[in-house]
This record gives sequence, structure tokens and C-alpha cells, in this order.
Amino acid sequence: PKPPGPAAAAPKPAATPGGEFAKGVKKTGAYEYQLDRNMLNENLQDLSKLGMQARIVPNYENGKYSGFRLVGIAPDSLYKAIGLESGDLIRRVGGKDLDSPNKAIELFDQLRNSSAINLDVERRGQKVSMQYQIK
Repeated sequence: PKPPGPAAAAPKPAATPGGEFAKGVKKTGAYEYQLDRNMLNENLQDLSKLGMQARIVPNYENGKYSGFRLVGIAPDSLYKAIGLESGDLIRRVGGKDLDSPNKAIELFDQLRNSSAINLDVERRGQKVSMQYQIK
């Protein structure tokens, strides 16, 4: 008889979707989330770190800027924690069209002081409205 082989490595625990960010995010409905303001503010301060968690690609339709697409979202990212998926096209923030890169930056700045945010997202051809309460 053959001697027993090396012991099998213990399986790694599955990564929590959203990783460390998941602690500051609570899912309250199919497309509804509650976000911890401190966690959000901390992450909005380091935009380069946030930028490494997904690629943000401007979306153009008929030669005009029309929102931005998230591509390659990291599994342990803030984007994943708040329910966004690779390929999502973010069209509107707070009911305002993202019709220029500057508008996206302007709306992003408003997030810092908001208590509620909604995103109109196009996901695989379907319109989805994401709702966020910030406490």
C-alpha cells in the first residue's frame, strides 16, 4: 500500500462580497442599502484607492456623454458591497442625468452631505433603481 499523501490544505473561507466594506453596508431590500456615513466618508477621501476597485469608463451614445460604466469590479470592493456589478451603466444620480464628466464629479461631491442617494442603473438591458440611506 502507498503511504498517505500530504494532508489536503484546509479550504480558504470564501471572501465576503464587499470585503471590509461590507461592515459599513446593510442590505435592506432587493436594491436598497443602508450605508454607514463614517465608512463612506473615509472611502470618499481616497479616490485613488476607490479608483483601483473598478474601472470607470465614460459611456457615449450618438457621440454624447451618457453616464459611465463600471467594469472589472473587485470582489472585495465598496462597489460590490453596495450592490453594483461589473457592466452596470450608471445613468442618473439623485434624478440628475450624468451628461458630462464634470456633472459626475459635481454629483459625487454632493454624496458627502446626502442622507439618501438613488442611482438609476442599466444592468444587462434592464433599468434598476438603487436606493441608499446614509446614517
